Amino acid sequence: MNTKLILSYLISILLVFVILLFVDVNKVIEGVIGFGIVHFIVLMLLVVISFVLRGILWKELLQPFGKVSFLDSFHINNIGFLVNNILPLRVGEIVKAVLVGKKYSIGKVKAFSTVIVNRILEGSVLVLFFIAGIIIAPAAGGDIKNVMILPAIAFVIMLGLFIFPNAFLKLSERLVRRVSENLYGKTRTLIQDIIMGEKAFRQGWGSNISIVLSTIGVWAVVVGIYYLAGLRFGLVLGIGELLVLTSFTSLVTIIPSAPGFIGTFQAGFIFVFLALGLGAEEATAISIVIQLAFFIATSLLGIISLHFTGIKMNEITSMEKA
Repeated sequence: MNTKLILSYLISILLVFVILLFVDVNKVIEGVIGFGIVHFIVLMLLVVISFVLRGILWKELLQPFGKVSFLDSFHINNIGFLVNNILPLRVGEIVKAVLVGKKYSIGKVKAFSTVIVNRILEGSVLVLFFIAGIIIAPAAGGDIKNVMILPAIAFVIMLGLFIFPNAFLKLSERLVRRVSENLYGKTRTLIQDIIMGEKAFRQGWGSNISIVLSTIGVWAVVVGIYYLAGLRFGLVLGIGELLVLTSFTSLVTIIPSAPGFIGTFQAGFIFVFLALGLGAEEATAISIVIQLAFFIATSLLGIISLHFTGIKMNEITSMEKA
């Protein structure tokens, strides 16, 4: 059995177990149930808006390789997230690259290069959100700064790879190759994928502005979701606190976990809430509400997209086995 798969489930189980030991489960359940169906539907609608923006973003990134329509970009991206809700290790990212590659004869490598660039862009925005958050509200940073160092460094390196790929390619040949030929091969492939994916930024200012604005827009909507969810629990979070909370809880999901980021997402919320002097029960309840809103909305979008595209789920599962 896949070691990463086992590890992802073990991490989620361990985090959920620890959380259950330290929170009042009854208070958490009361908070989730008392959120209200109308407010929950509003959160789901905002999730849908964020996915419309994701569709715009991915469409622009795919343009150098094929004239992908917005609807195809939107639907296939939705299907990818549906798969992520079911299977661990972000398998949906591979699935959507294969699906769009097949439909437009783009090729798996080219299609997947856009997925990598997409992740770098979103990660960079989250790091910038975090920096802006601690500048606006220094008290919101606290101990979180120390935890954020590693993911922040990782995304700064990835951003450097994106801006200066050829320089990193030469550097990896000099340094990484001496350490491990296998590691060098993987590093070289990653850099070549980034070089390929960044062709999206050679289409002119109009396309570049669309890419940047849609990336920021996706996470601005998520900030709005966090704000409204907190408001329903009687919490008026400032913009600095919201930026720190959004960036931190999103970046910690890079830690391997079960589908839907169960455990890691809650742990991220609790950590930030405790740093802000708020309760662990509130953090757990809000994180569950937001997670459910994303899970249900993205699952429904994925199912609807399967219907409109005519793609069958058994095609996707057989693809994953292959």
